[in-house]
Amino acid sequence: MLSLQASYAAPLILLAQNRQADRDRLGMDEDRRRAAMQKADTEYLSREIAALRIALGEVATRDFVRSELARLLEELDESANRRQKVERKEQRKAAKRAAAHAEADAFDEPYDDELDDDLLHKESPRTSRG
Repeated sequence: MLSLQASYAAPLILLAQNRQADRDRLGMDEDRRRAAMQKADTEYLSREIAALRIALGEVATRDFVRSELARLLEELDESANRRQKVERKEQRKAAKRAAAHAEADAFDEPYDDELDDDLLHKESPRTSRG
């Protein structure tokens, strides 16, 4: 009886083992395929991160933008100061011309533009910087 049971059980056991081996082989093949896909995805993401880091190196930082804005503000202030100095100088020249005209009118003399230029080139004690 045992030998009869062994004679029909042995092929069934071998078939079951073969099926399990086939299932294990399919599982390993699937695991290899998934691992290869994950590796490819990881490599792709690594390249993308590296590209983003390189691109971020070319982007202006907040500190850089602030420093550039501060520098431009200083340049604008200097330009405004220079413009104000020129305007004050022009106003002084106009005042000197008006005074020269008034003086010429007081003496009933014809106005001489060359005299006006001479007056402008003389330094008054108030404007000398010594």
